[in-house]
Amino acid sequence: MLGYAITIAVLAVTRGAEGPEAVASSTGVVAEIITFALLGAGIVVVAIGRWRGASWSSVPFVVIQGLALAAALPVLFGSSATEPRLAALVACLSAVVGLLALIAGRSAPDTSSPPDAQPGVDR
Repeated sequence: MLGYAITIAVLAVTRGAEGPEAVASSTGVVAEIITFALLGAGIVVVAIGRWRGASWSSVPFVVIQGLALAAALPVLFGSSATEPRLAALVACLSAVVGLLALIAGRSAPDTSSPPDAQPGVDR
């Protein structure tokens, strides 16, 4: 998403605004860049939260993976071109692996400390 926002900004500067009038206006282009930049920043924040094991990031992570599947599956099964289908396959596999890793991490036992250890007590 961040890359897409940067691409839109570069194209708007080098080529000028293109497309339908609602999008090709300077306000439309700026709104599009801001929208994709904020979405991309949100995805980065959630990814960092998942990497650190923050519990708050579980639900946004599942939503992002669901959106990735919802966007990639129609391309995977509906496109006849090879390149978009490969990209959609990578997106689908990444989303499924991410969801399975989240489920596996939730069901794994906590091995961070022995069961009989008491916090703050040295033996």
